[in-house]
Amino acid sequence: MGRRIITILWLGLLFVFLSFLFDQLFISQLHAASVNFNKTDIDPNFAGDVKVAGDIDGDGFADLAVGGYEFYWYQAPNWQKHFIATAANQFTTDGKMGDVDGDGDLDIVVPDGPSGTNLIWLENPANPQAGPWPRHSIGGVGDWGKDVHLADFDGNTRLDVAVRVASSIFIFFQTAPNTWNRVTIASLGGGEGMGAGDIDKDGDVDLVGPGFWLERPTNPVSTPWPQHNIVNLGFNEFKAEVADIDQNGTVDVLYSCSECGSAQEIAWFEASNPQGTWTRHVIANLSHAHTLQVADMDLDGDLDVVSGQMVQSSQKELNIYLNAGNSLNWTKMVVDNPVNGIHNGVVVDIGNDGDYDIFGSNWLDFPPVSIWENQPGEEVNQPPLVNAGNDQVITLPTDSTTLNGAVTDDGLPSGSTVTTTWTQISGPTSATISNPSNLTTDVTLPAEGSYTFRLTASDTELTGSDEVTVELRAASQTSVLGYWALNEGSGTTTADGSGNGHPGTINGATWTSGKVGNALAFDGVDDNVNLGSLNVSGQALTLAAWVNASAFAPDTDHRIVSKSSGSAEQDHYWMFGTVSLNDKLRFRLKTDDNTWTLIANNSGMPTNQWVHVAAVYDGATMKLYQDGIEVGSTNRTGTISSSNSSVLIGSNANNYGVWNGLIDEVYIFETALSQSQIQELMNSTPEENVAPVAQNLSATTAEDTSVAITLVATDEDSDPLTYAIVTQPSNGVVTVSGSTATYTPQTDSHGSDSFTYKANDGTADSNTATVSLTVSPVNDAPVAEVTATPSSGQAPLTVAFDASASTDVDGDPLTYDWDFGDGATTTGSATVTHEYTTAGDYVAVVTVGDGIATDTAQVSIQVGTSSNNPPVADDQSVNTDEDNAIDITLTASDAEGNPLIYSIVDQPTQGAVNLNGNIVTYTPNTDYHGADSFTYKANDGVADSNIATVSITVNPVNDAPTADFTATPSSGQAPLTVAFDASASTDVDGDPLTYDWDFGDTTTGSGVTAGHEYGTAGEYTVTLTVTDSEGASDTETVTISVTEGGGGPVAAYSFDEGTGTTTADSAGTHDGNINGATWTTGKSGQALLYDAVDDHVNLGDLDVEGDQLTITAWVYSNGSVDDDRIISKTSGGGEQEHFWMVSISGVGNDAKLRFRLKTNDHTDTLIGDTNLPANQWVHVAAVYNGSQMELYQNGVLVGSTNKTGTISQSDLDVLIGANPDNYSVWNGIIDELTIYEQALSATTIADLASQ
Repeated sequence: MGRRIITILWLGLLFVFLSFLFDQLFISQLHAASVNFNKTDIDPNFAGDVKVAGDIDGDGFADLAVGGYEFYWYQAPNWQKHFIATAANQFTTDGKMGDVDGDGDLDIVVPDGPSGTNLIWLENPANPQAGPWPRHSIGGVGDWGKDVHLADFDGNTRLDVAVRVASSIFIFFQTAPNTWNRVTIASLGGGEGMGAGDIDKDGDVDLVGPGFWLERPTNPVSTPWPQHNIVNLGFNEFKAEVADIDQNGTVDVLYSCSECGSAQEIAWFEASNPQGTWTRHVIANLSHAHTLQVADMDLDGDLDVVSGQMVQSSQKELNIYLNAGNSLNWTKMVVDNPVNGIHNGVVVDIGNDGDYDIFGSNWLDFPPVSIWENQPGEEVNQPPLVNAGNDQVITLPTDSTTLNGAVTDDGLPSGSTVTTTWTQISGPTSATISNPSNLTTDVTLPAEGSYTFRLTASDTELTGSDEVTVELRAASQTSVLGYWALNEGSGTTTADGSGNGHPGTINGATWTSGKVGNALAFDGVDDNVNLGSLNVSGQALTLAAWVNASAFAPDTDHRIVSKSSGSAEQDHYWMFGTVSLNDKLRFRLKTDDNTWTLIANNSGMPTNQWVHVAAVYDGATMKLYQDGIEVGSTNRTGTISSSNSSVLIGSNANNYGVWNGLIDEVYIFETALSQSQIQELMNSTPEENVAPVAQNLSATTAEDTSVAITLVATDEDSDPLTYAIVTQPSNGVVTVSGSTATYTPQTDSHGSDSFTYKANDGTADSNTATVSLTVSPVNDAPVAEVTATPSSGQAPLTVAFDASASTDVDGDPLTYDWDFGDGATTTGSATVTHEYTTAGDYVAVVTVGDGIATDTAQVSIQVGTSSNNPPVADDQSVNTDEDNAIDITLTASDAEGNPLIYSIVDQPTQGAVNLNGNIVTYTPNTDYHGADSFTYKANDGVADSNIATVSITVNPVNDAPTADFTATPSSGQAPLTVAFDASASTDVDGDPLTYDWDFGDTTTGSGVTAGHEYGTAGEYTVTLTVTDSEGASDTETVTISVTEGGGGPVAAYSFDEGTGTTTADSAGTHDGNINGATWTTGKSGQALLYDAVDDHVNLGDLDVEGDQLTITAWVYSNGSVDDDRIISKTSGGGEQEHFWMVSISGVGNDAKLRFRLKTNDHTDTLIGDTNLPANQWVHVAAVYNGSQMELYQNGVLVGSTNKTGTISQSDLDVLIGANPDNYSVWNGIIDELTIYEQALSATTIADLASQ
């Protein structure tokens, strides 16, 4: 049949390689529609470089996420916005979703800023709506992270991270959960862009760079990645996609130029051998193509290309290039012209409606975030899709088979019925078709040979067809090239049992028991059997063997039989083994000098058991069998290639991929065995040993009593058996002797328990059987415990007894019987009290019972005689003032006149006491007033008194306020404006305060804040007086240092000449050379007009010294084009290349003033908070006063930021209206520009703006 292969690489969350083999295409959409899109702005106020899509909340629908200075996700279907994280610097420029921690949900991997540990992952919490998400470091990449891809590159089941920076490609291998090892994969010359996918179709992920691809080696961590050329790309900044564009079974590479200012090719490249020559196919020419995605956008069964342009592009197009079906002709469809373009757009199925939609925004600061939803258009009839079934080979005496066809149709035209017909197209003679109009029919073949049958389907308008081949072979076509039974049992050679004279030389492999007789054991390191240079001619081959793997190494592709010159795919002529990616069978075969690979589609190979394996090629199909079951197939044709390479059992050439385990009964046929023949070959092998069967058992014993249990197993071979414990019981221990297991429960344990065991017949273990145990309870006596408080004292003595610590391991309810030793008894609770009235020594006994058994505990009580009366302490009341300590004399009386000792019982809550004898010093807490108290008692040497209370009243006293203020700045050049702030002044009483200022220059002021300008140099002492409502006050002083001003402008340009190519500096000697700018009417007199292309005025090398600067000008903008410059002293466009610069930031209506300044060799940027209006005169000023950068627009402050240091110097020229190399040229008029070596005040700037 005409088979299609759609390979979609690297789509969605993880690397998922989906090969829809052959007829699987028919499960997708069956008819195309016109492609229409509905645009929705889901967030009109946000944008960011990073866009990712995936099911964040696990509801089955794709959610969307955008990262810039913050990261947010938008929850489908209503796009509620949820916070994820705030960037340490800026999330840029790419990210990916994937299950980094293996907990079943999607996390986000993203770079954050240009330095430090700037590659991170954000962990999806249990409730992803509740941000912020936990942030985890991966490692540092030393620059802005440009591109990110996730894959299990090293095959350890954990996601690894590939990241591209300008100069390098790194992979962070996740060696353990959240433990990362950074490896440099490639060094590059700058730029951006990286793709990922299985370029060579060997089951692992390769990487794409600028014009080349990097092949994932067997050991991707410690082995260099081979680099293979694709094309001399011509640009360093690109987007790349990996996909089977033409659906021919090979993987192609797609490139676009992401940052190119002029139109460059969007092209795809294909190669039959990815290590050879690639062919270019141009799709379109486009500039700034920073979005590149591949998907079937029109649902017609082929792959289309989605591309979008950034804001710098004049078109700002979002396009789809529709594939005409041959991948060589493309139709451009403009989806939209977003006002700010689109950057890193993503194709995703929004709403699970079966078609592909587009999601994205432009980069940071260029909202909105938008989606373009694919809307179905008018349906167009498509021909029926026909599948004639798989090609077949049958062997005489069987001469008939069943053809199973399938037809899928779109139901158009409405009401039509699809009819089907089978016809014979070719064959050695006419075959018999039993039911030509049925999808399922029997065919009878009268002679040997190859027959082709066509299934045709019609929907009354259109017709579709597909073909299938059936080959009838003679029964004798099972020619054995070689057969190695491996039964010798000793020696270094093994015979070829086919009689064809191909003995094998044994290298290192050792003899052992096999599936049939003996076998060879291979060590996984350097063992093999060399069969010499065998070649298979023609178009048929079968490889078969019995294998028993001990283990599969995670980074080794183990070989069973191999004819190869090396380990690369194209080095193989035929090879049969396993692949390390998933321990599945793999079959490689070179036909017509091109090697193809087939990997099994099952769960992989088991270990420590015999498995029959086979690989078959019949001239049309490669197939894999595991225990007689087909586990993979792919269409391949051609004649089997030959070479001088040796055929090895158990290894590749150079001891690569050595088998780890046993191999037996190896066959090589020059014919293609059918599945029934494979099964016959497998079943002809003598039966192996039958493992014993262990029985589940049960036993009962009493608590604290061991029990002997006879283990039982049966063995079909009547072999003697041994027994072993597999898992110990949870609540006891078991030992085994012969077939008897002795179980001993834990002390006092009862209930259910179990252990498992197995039997062994000398060859194989049995199943694991369970012994279920029931331990019946036996009553345990309780354990009595008792305490007495106090245990001694004078009569009458009241004692509290407590037996609540008594225990019963069975958890039975307990009873308590008390005998106090003085003739008194009681029964009841665990706690009781008893009064002893007579002096003497007593033993109190408690008897604790559980209803069956009892236990006793006792305690001794000593009771003495006394006629002493306790003392009586007196309550008191005292007064003191706030913040004033007071001495208090404690008083108590004693009937016997015994000396008394006083002690504090409870401390005061609003102060502290210090006791000395009977004198207590009470100190209230600072500034506290109100009520307080403490308690005390007296002791006469025998007994304590009652507890007495001292009540204290603390009277309020007014506290003076505390004056405190700041002056900003405290020094500078005249005129110097200083802001004073006394809001830090306090009054503990909470009284209202007044503020009086003496500015030290004979002027005064009032209020909590004040501002004052010093016009004359000098030292000024500023005094603040703060007064409360009671008249108490406090003062604070600060010295203000004012130095002489900078002496006026350094350079000033009125632009009033009106003609010529120079303009005069009225303040100095820096006359300007006019380059392209033209004279026009200005704000005052004449001015210069700049064309936004290549105009500027060069002032030469002009520097400003010290730590103050002001630049003022009148400007008239015709609309910002690209960060238009007013004046600039810089070597380039980067921030750190600027010494000082005033410009616009942004384009169009989103344009604000920007001021850059380098001090102490570091440049900072200030951007105003108000858009600069176009088509009108605006006064602008940029000021640096040694502590702050400020921006003014029409005399109003529109931005400020803290900055210190001396203004840096350079020999660069100062340009009016442009950066060097005509970068960001002003679009409009500039007039009255002045440069000051001082910081003008806000008042002065306002005066200039009003002129």
